Amino acid sequence: MSRKKKNLTVGRPTKKSSIDLEQMKKLYLSGWSDAQVAQFFNITQRTIDNWKQSDPKFFQSLKDWKLQADERVERSLYERACGYSHPEEVIFQYQGNVVRAETIKIYPPDPTSMIFWLKNRQPDKWKDKTEIDHGLQDSLLEKYKDSNADDLLKAGRELAKAVLGDSRGDKAQEVSKPS
Repeated sequence: MSRKKKNLTVGRPTKKSSIDLEQMKKLYLSGWSDAQVAQFFNITQRTIDNWKQSDPKFFQSLKDWKLQADERVERSLYERACGYSHPEEVIFQYQGNVVRAETIKIYPPDPTSMIFWLKNRQPDKWKDKTEIDHGLQDSLLEKYKDSNADDLLKAGRELAKAVLGDSRGDKAQEVSKPS
């Protein structure tokens, strides 16, 4: 007696067929994260991750929707950094009458947006932290690493004399050692 085995899946049936993919698309295009979308649809984030793994087309759709949202934000940031304008209708009252006027609303460039844009687009050129080579060689650091306070003060005075010249080097000697 041989029985044919049916291809049975283990576990709870998927909710994927009951999810409104158009609604999901709108949420991702609005910038929602996987965790937020999962909470909205009353599923776990792991469920979305499983759907991504099992359905490459679904996964690609999510990536495309997220990319569109990111591009929209990038475009908005760029406009804020450079400044932009758009037509606008202004409504006001003049001598008891409602007046509508077409104007151009101008938004000047925003320095914070400029800084953010440049730090992310050209980090080597616009990073906050800059590396400065003070010209100290490792041998100099090695020479004074085990020195006591008196030796360091004496070396500091000599350095000040060398850098500032003899006339100001005397003032460096006035510095007293900490008590």
